[in-house]
Amino acid sequence: MNTKTVFEILTAARELIATPEKWTKIFRAVDSDGRLCDPSESQAVRFCAVGALHKVDPEGYERAYNALLIESGTSSVSKFNDTHTHAEVLALFDAAIARSRP
Repeated sequence: MNTKTVFEILTAARELIATPEKWTKIFRAVDSDGRLCDPSESQAVRFCAVGALHKVDPEGYERAYNALLIESGTSSVSKFNDTHTHAEVLALFDAAIARSRP
């Protein structure tokens, strides 16, 4: 049973992409050579917003995804990630974290 809250998932996922070197566009996750990999694989070192959610909680990520989606005002968190800056993606996480704070 998943016990992580939306707040916990968002906070941990934000930490995964806290610096530009940990963040990516287009792919959910890449390894240190920039090759596509699954977010759950141990060699994954850079994540998009959605990939970070999957890494933190592959079963409960959808609840956190929906929180980001509401804040983004778009139809897709992936599109937001791919068309915005790293700072804007972090601001999206910050807004969703603030709203989901217990």
